[in-house]
Amino acid sequence: MFRPTQVLLILAVPLVLAGCARDFSPNTYGTQAVQQANKVNQGVVIGVRKVDIKGDAATGAATGAAAGGIVGSNIGKGTASALSTLAGTVSGGLIGATAQQTAENTWGYEYIVKRGNGDLLSVTQHDEKPLAIGTRVLLIEGAQARIVQDYTVPVEEPKPEGKPEEKKPEEKPAEQPAPAAAPAAPAATSEHQQQPAAPTGS
Repeated sequence: MFRPTQVLLILAVPLVLAGCARDFSPNTYGTQAVQQANKVNQGVVIGVRKVDIKGDAATGAATGAAAGGIVGSNIGKGTASALSTLAGTVSGGLIGATAQQTAENTWGYEYIVKRGNGDLLSVTQHDEKPLAIGTRVLLIEGAQARIVQDYTVPVEEPKPEGKPEEKKPEEKPAEQPAPAAAPAAPAATSEHQQQPAAPTGS
């Protein structure tokens, strides 16, 4: 039979696994993902739906079985020790599997992203609030792909080095011809100007 301290060790496995549960948030990076160059594509969210994320029991089963086996091997000698080790391994594995699933079971959103070339890609991740349809996003590829709202800033491209652009001389507007002088007005007749004499009769 297991001693109380040994039972407590097996029961402590769920707490350890809960602390090691994976984080499916796009804002969390594991140590192995840091300082890795990943390809990034721009796209637009055209579809979203809520989905369930089920934890992987394999890791928890292995961890729990190892812990249970260690506890069981310390009980008795000979056949009793072997049976205790087996019992500890089985019970630890079951507890670990259940704990791992419980720790990682969560929900998330499956997004359909349309890239600039027309390709459609699917990415599932855990978000507190889903990205709205039509949101421009960055699709970050890698072992754990993720999408985030596009936070890039347009940068002005540098001009190619070479001869400076020559400034073209400013074109002067064409000179307009001067307007023709208005014709001079006829001179006014003086009142004192002598009138021609009237013809005399013969």
